[in-house]
Amino acid sequence: MFTCLFTSERRRKCDHITTNKKNKNLRYLITGAEGFIGSWIIKCLLDDHVTDPKNIIATDAKLDDHIASQVLIGDEMEKKRLQSIVRKTLDVCDIKQCEDILATYNPHVVIHLAALQIPTCRSNPILGAQVNVLGTLNLFECVRKYNEKHKSDNKQKIFGIVYASSAGVCGPKADYKDGCAKDDDVHRPLTHYGYFKLCNEGNAKVYYLDHGISSIGLRPLTVYGVGREVGLYMYATVLQNVPFQIRYRGTTLFHYVKDIAKLFVECAHLLEHKHGAFTCNISGNTMSVEDFLQLLFEKLPESKKWISIHKNANELPLPDRMEQHNLLQLFDQDSSKIPKVTSISEGMDEMISMYKKLKSLNLLDAKDLEQ
Repeated sequence: MFTCLFTSERRRKCDHITTNKKNKNLRYLITGAEGFIGSWIIKCLLDDHVTDPKNIIATDAKLDDHIASQVLIGDEMEKKRLQSIVRKTLDVCDIKQCEDILATYNPHVVIHLAALQIPTCRSNPILGAQVNVLGTLNLFECVRKYNEKHKSDNKQKIFGIVYASSAGVCGPKADYKDGCAKDDDVHRPLTHYGYFKLCNEGNAKVYYLDHGISSIGLRPLTVYGVGREVGLYMYATVLQNVPFQIRYRGTTLFHYVKDIAKLFVECAHLLEHKHGAFTCNISGNTMSVEDFLQLLFEKLPESKKWISIHKNANELPLPDRMEQHNLLQLFDQDSSKIPKVTSISEGMDEMISMYKKLKSLNLLDAKDLEQ
């Protein structure tokens, strides 16, 4: 069963849609835009000239371009384009703020990334639910109201929402045959965070059934790149003399952040024509943390002095492979339309190059390692 809910009429309309032609006039509202994946999505939109920078409405609870300044390193032209995007504060827990941001900027699509991560959801599950569940509901509800207000003009309507779900919806690896999770398996999450994400997937389906709000939920697992914890391994080496201990071990599914950013953008364009509620696993590269580290040591031998796995590191519990049947079906069974998976070696080379450039520009800060 494809985790997408279609009316038969809409299904027929979608059967002949091609997705290789992109509308370059789309306006994107991005929540959590100042974070890791959000910064890379903005980079993707700017680098690929997908839209005019003024059509990017980047929102976050606090405006802090620290990660973006590392990700968006480039020439003066790129800096000018970056300065042209709209940056606004947005608390997704405040439904009035959500209503106002939609009414002010009239986006065509919402990319929803704003969320609290596993540690915060564990230590403060009430706050985690308020941001991760109620914040997501606020956006769906505000899109519903917005589209109802503009029901006589389809050009003004919001196509839908691409939101960050997570492979955290999965249960322990032992629940899945050969450690491979399928899109529509029954999942038994191990964390509040996982159940919050699973709840969002269910609510997204109901908003399509009841109100026709289309959505795509993407489930990445271990996303690495400049601006995130996995990238800090290299950060420690490039900064030099800064010890760094990894607090988990075992096998996981790695995704290079550039691939994930491109996938969010591609899915945003799909919603102009695709109608339904989709939840999609994402394939990547299966590798152990130990082997990932060994590959880093081969590329940066000096890193052996500073990086190690903590003696009490936790074993990664989630499945380390994901079948992406739903994603392939979403892209009309044409895998060439799905952003290619960057090899870990290639992704690591790009990260090293970026960190060296950041160091040469004095854009590295040892305080990042404190997290």
